[in-house]
Amino acid sequence: MDYAIIFLIMFLCYLLGSIPFGYIIPKIKGVDVTKIGSRATSATNVSRAIGWRWGVVVIAADVAKGFAAGLLAVRFIPDPWLLNAALVMPVLGHNFPVWLGFKGGRGATAAYGVLLAFLGLKVAFIFIPWLMVLLATRVMSFTNLAFTVALPLIFVAINPSPAYFFGGFILSLVMLWAFRDNLSRIKAGTEPKVKFRW
Repeated sequence: MDYAIIFLIMFLCYLLGSIPFGYIIPKIKGVDVTKIGSRATSATNVSRAIGWRWGVVVIAADVAKGFAAGLLAVRFIPDPWLLNAALVMPVLGHNFPVWLGFKGGRGATAAYGVLLAFLGLKVAFIFIPWLMVLLATRVMSFTNLAFTVALPLIFVAINPSPAYFFGGFILSLVMLWAFRDNLSRIKAGTEPKVKFRW
């Protein structure tokens, strides 16, 4: 096992995750999301800033970069401990992008992409309960927090080994840290709710 190549792949996973689509797309339209709303480059903040359709575009782009990084890691890293370390990297890149002074999004969409690389269409078994929680609460951050807390169990379901539990646990901690402001607003009852149009 060539550790130099593995660490290069981990770095590439970070760089893929750090592509700030949530900043680039609004910027093209003349909007700086780092000065609006939560100031995060999350799809939720993009939706508030320039409309839900562009938020969907950002979601797709962020999931795609997590998916690409996940595939890269799965393809070239056989060791489960190093693989799980690599799977955390795109989410770290998303949350702490070097291009934006290490201030990014919350990591949920990148994490969904990573899981898509693992599970393929089986990821629907995660998406369906996620959607049910969102419809019930209408609070995107709460829905993503529920997903975040469940990550260690999701990873163990993929592979019941200590390496996967540890990977899911570290990923959960990274994302919980990013959601700390949202958690405070949820407790205070001031977190914005999603307005469904149908």
